[in-house]
Amino acid sequence: AYAKAHGAYRFISGGETSEALLELTGAPTEVVHFQGPSFDPDLFWARLVSLLQAGCPIGCGTSAMTLEELGLVGQHAYSVLEAEDGGGVFVALGSDGDGRRVKVRNPWGEWTRREQDELLAQLGVAITPGDG
Repeated sequence: AYAKAHGAYRFISGGETSEALLELTGAPTEVVHFQGPSFDPDLFWARLVSLLQAGCPIGCGTSAMTLEELGLVGQHAYSVLEAEDGGGVFVALGSDGDGRRVKVRNPWGEWTRREQDELLAQLGVAITPGDG
């Protein structure tokens, strides 16, 4: 809807998830920086779960680094769908093994390089370095 309001995806490339949510809903938004000195993972988790339970739309984004081991594309926005304290197939939040999981959705439906290579291998297509 945000891209449609601006004419096309090419007109919003590089924008912030918080800007889109504010413009679409008029609701206040908040940006959380996980690397910040005041970041409290337990407080963040409680707030995330509370907002999801209240039905609030939540988005997240990645830095320039691609996190293919988690199935995430670098510099990309995602929708946050669910958060759980364990079970299911979810993207791990943090690496401390606490069992907290967040399920995200890629609104563009892009595949990571690993997923693309796995599918091509299943189809018997030769994969060469640099294929794109």
